[in-house]
Amino acid sequence: MSDNEEETLVIDQSRSRQTENVSNSLKEQVETLTEEVKQQKMKIKEISEQILAASAAQKKIDLGKCCEICTKESSENGKGCPCRIKNDQRRIHLSTGCHRCGCFGCNKEDKMNAHLASSKPVSIEK
Repeated sequence: MSDNEEETLVIDQSRSRQTENVSNSLKEQVETLTEEVKQQKMKIKEISEQILAASAAQKKIDLGKCCEICTKESSENGKGCPCRIKNDQRRIHLSTGCHRCGCFGCNKEDKMNAHLASSKPVSIEK
C-alpha cells in the first residue's frame, strides 16, 4: 500500500469511530429522553387518577345520611338547612346548591334526582 492509501484508510477508520461515538451518544440521549417521558407520563397518570378519585368522591351519593353540617345540632342559629326539606315541600329553590354544603337536597329523592341530572350528557349547540 502506498502512503496515500494508508492515510485514506486511517482517515476512514477515524471517521467511522467518530460516527460510532456520535451514534452511541445520540442513542444514550434518546434513552434518557425516553425515560424522562415515561416518568412524566407516570406522573400525569397519577395526577389523573387523583383527580378522578377526588371527582368520584365529590359525586358520591350517600342516600342514607343527611349532610352533617346541615343538621339543627351543628347549626349556629339552631335551625337546619333548607336542603334537608324535600324539594317539592321546600319554599326556596336550591339552584346553586345549599349555602353550607353545596348539595341540592339531602333527602333520598333529591339526592337521586341531583345525581341523575349531573350524569346526563350535555348537548352543545352549533
